[in-house]
This record gives sequence, C-alpha cells and structure tokens, in this order.
Amino acid sequence: MQANRRWWLSLIVLTGVCGLVAMRPLGRKPLSESEAACVGSWEYLSPDHDGPTLIAYHFRADRRVREEHYYLTSATPTVPRITMLGKWEVDRDRLIVDRSRGVQGAVDQTSGLVRDALGDSERWARPVLTRFYKIKETATNSLTVECQRSEGKGSVEIVMTPFDAKAIPQKVPAKP
Repeated sequence: MQANRRWWLSLIVLTGVCGLVAMRPLGRKPLSESEAACVGSWEYLSPDHDGPTLIAYHFRADRRVREEHYYLTSATPTVPRITMLGKWEVDRDRLIVDRSRGVQGAVDQTSGLVRDALGDSERWARPVLTRFYKIKETATNSLTVECQRSEGKGSVEIVMTPFDAKAIPQKVPAKP
C-alpha cells in the first residue's frame, strides 16, 4: 500500500513537471520588431573606462544574452576578461539587460560563485548587471542607444556595430 502511494505521488509530480516544461515555450511571446533588430552580436568602446574597453553583447533570439569585456591594452586583448550571462528584452523603446530568473538564473549565479571562488574571470561567467538603454535607431549594421553614464555623469549616445572577434587586434591602440 505504501509503495502504491509513493508510485502515484511520483507519477503526479512527474506529470506536473513535464506539464510545466512543455508549457514554458508556449508562454514565451514572439520577438517584437525592435527585439528582432537587436538579435545578434554587437560591440562598442566603453565611454566609462580609463583604458580602452570593448564591450560585446550577444543577444540571442531566445532572449538570453552574453556580455563580454575586452581590455584592449592588456597582454591578451582578444580574451574576454569579464563574461556575464543574463536575459534581455525591449519594453517600448528601452533595451533592458537583466539577470536571469528561475533555474537559468540559479545556474548563472552558481557560475558566478565558482568564478569568484576560483578567481577565474575568463572561464566562469557571472550574472549581468541590470542595464537600461533607450533605443534611438536600429539598422542592419548599427544599433544606436542612449544610456546613463556611471557615477551620474549624465547620459551618452552609443553606436553599437556588429561584433567580429577577428577584428579585435586592429582595435588595439599602438604603444608609444
């Protein structure tokens, strides 16, 4: 009798989990026109860093995002020094990059904890910091946004261009 109850309880839990997993893709809304224009890999030089820092965003169609920071004056400028994972969306004319929630958020958070524990910023990603960009213009070869600068230094307009990892060496400043 006890084994029969355990079997039924397991079956109910398994059915519930399968139902939730099956419904997840159905609950995902399709990409808007603005979101479809953002899908892809974009880069820009950060206006808030002392040394030249290339920021690359990889916006996936499933609304996952990977943010990479390349320090162009480092010994290895083609290796991302900071990698962050999260989600993104466009709400009206705002591009919002945020940390993931649920299971994916837990995975991202765990990766960040491993990164911090090992001191390995190149191999383990951490969750993205929340960022808001006002979309000014989208084109096939650029994404123009406006955002607040760090430390309350006003706002800045950023033109993101398609990211090409092979072109990073050409962006490295010449040494004096």
